[in-house]
Amino acid sequence: MIAPQLRVFRSHSETSQWVQLMTRRESINEAKEAIFSIDDISSKQGYLPAGMKYIECALKIACSKGEENDDKKAFISKILNNIGVVFLKQGMFEEAKEHHELAPNHLGYNLNQGQKSSREVADSFKKLGNVFYRLSHFDDAKDYFIRSLMREELCGEEDAAVASSLNNLGSIYSVLG
Repeated sequence: MIAPQLRVFRSHSETSQWVQLMTRRESINEAKEAIFSIDDISSKQGYLPAGMKYIECALKIACSKGEENDDKKAFISKILNNIGVVFLKQGMFEEAKEHHELAPNHLGYNLNQGQKSSREVADSFKKLGNVFYRLSHFDDAKDYFIRSLMREELCGEEDAAVASSLNNLGSIYSVLG
């Protein structure tokens, strides 16, 4: 979701000034979402260092204010997953894996016990599957894609998310034969 107050900036300098202004806003949720949206745009446009800077800013804000609740945990999990995506795009697979593993753990999910389902956990599993796919660890990738699909179905996830997981599994099976 793009923050409603998001606007187009001419330079990263102007963007940085706006981010600093947003960090002083009274509504911490608006600030987090706005900065997170800029990170997403920066990363998608190939400005990975700038994207990482904005992710770190959103993480700092999320961790510094307010009490720990499920929404805050979910937002921090989302940020950790985005950090993993930036590392993956830079070919830093171990760092990507580490952050994608931290995301569900932050939600109170133990990767080895499998006791909790949420969209954030499903997303983390899908991203871990992508990391293992890029590392050519196809059996591990398949395991995480299946785990993601199971969580998506338990959460009543929309067709697009389930289709994405099925597509990922199709890629794995075409490689494995």
